[in-house]
Amino acid sequence: MWLKGDKVLEDTARYEIRNTDFKALITVKDAIRVDGGQIILQATNVAGTKSVPVMVKVLDRPGPPESIQISGVTSEKCSLAWAPPIHDGGSDISHYIIEKRETSRLAWTVVASDAVATMLKVTKLLEGNEYIFRIMAVNKYGVGEPLESAPVLMKNPFVVPGPPTYLEVTNVTKDSMTVSWHRPDSDGGSEIIGYILEKRDRTGIRWVKCNKRRITDLRLRVTGLAEDHEYEFRVSAENIAGIGEPSQITPYWKACDPMFKPGPPTNAHVVDTTKNSITAAWGKPIYDGGCEILGYIVEICKADEEEWAMVTPQTGLRVNRFEIKKLIEHQEYKLRVCALNKIGVGEPAAIPGTIKPEDKLEAPELDIDSELRKGIVVRAGSSIRINIPFKGRPTPEITWSREEGEFTDKVQIEKGINYTQLSIDYCDRNDAGKYILKLENSSGSKSAFVTVKVLDTPGPPQNLVVKEIRKDCAVLTWEPPANDGGAKIK
Repeated sequence: MWLKGDKVLEDTARYEIRNTDFKALITVKDAIRVDGGQIILQATNVAGTKSVPVMVKVLDRPGPPESIQISGVTSEKCSLAWAPPIHDGGSDISHYIIEKRETSRLAWTVVASDAVATMLKVTKLLEGNEYIFRIMAVNKYGVGEPLESAPVLMKNPFVVPGPPTYLEVTNVTKDSMTVSWHRPDSDGGSEIIGYILEKRDRTGIRWVKCNKRRITDLRLRVTGLAEDHEYEFRVSAENIAGIGEPSQITPYWKACDPMFKPGPPTNAHVVDTTKNSITAAWGKPIYDGGCEILGYIVEICKADEEEWAMVTPQTGLRVNRFEIKKLIEHQEYKLRVCALNKIGVGEPAAIPGTIKPEDKLEAPELDIDSELRKGIVVRAGSSIRINIPFKGRPTPEITWSREEGEFTDKVQIEKGINYTQLSIDYCDRNDAGKYILKLENSSGSKSAFVTVKVLDTPGPPQNLVVKEIRKDCAVLTWEPPANDGGAKIK
């Protein structure tokens, strides 16, 4: 009998088998490629079995390649690999033809027409499109049957990287700065191939690249900056999927020669105390570190401790005076003041000794300007306002009086914590005179006066006397009026 593999060949329309006592013949009609291979003649009798293999080679086009595999898929390329066909058609495989088509189309496009190896890298594909590939082996008898792949979608197997972190600006000069950063927490699944650093002038709105070539290091010296201009920076990482989100933006940095922390403030001293507060003041540092002073920080601690507490905002004060409240009466404290610029907090200036929150006794003091000391001149019907600031502890008692006698009903007196005001509306000549202010507390007293002149018609003459009365005449005598109306009697 005749065998091919494990299959016994039967007499059919294509297979004609003729066996005699001394001869065995098999005829294959219209032979095709699959008819090739090893055919075994097996003869058996009572004495045993004998097999004879016969190799049959059918000369034809090759069969389809085997085991197509697709790897390295990105948004625009992939790699194909396959095995040679089981049936080579009786002739060596000379090359392969690879074709592609989009699943949305029917037409095939040749990718390679003379590939010798059993692998190929396909490029210039369109992102987001789905492709099918087919491969055909070629021998001297023609092009074999194709092997088609499953559809494959062109997309990256990874994403863009995250933003770089910890941006830092150092080595600042008038025309350059060094910007450094840390790698992103996520590289997106693909190796980072470079960084893009951008800058923006405070006066501009556009971001401008600082590097013409791809940056592979984690720092860059940015040059060509305009002196005294302020810049902010951001950096983005790039991998094969593209450019990721930019980092957080740095603060503005001024292009100027190197800057340092400021020196200590000058003349730090206590201005005032109360039973639960201390007011301190100070001057600017002699050395500002080469940049603007952004503020001042005041710190306090108890005299018998070493732990300092900040009593101002971390961003600092913009003023040179500060009142520290909610302190313990008679508790001794230490105070110090530091200046702050964009580089950091400078050396502290300590106020000598210790300070106790306690009320101070202060004799009254009046603040009368030179114009008020010259006196007030108004026309009749006008208003008079005498406003006098003062200070003193405890708050002094305020007493107004008039040298010419009692106040008229029109006089109004206002008393504040640190000022007092005497007001008269629609004044006339009777409101003229010397107005006296007296301040008094347990520490002393203080007085001052303001002269008021009202321009009005004069008052009546005084002491009219009739003398030397005769039958046709008499002599009259009188004295000038007590109030001349603010002008000499003509």
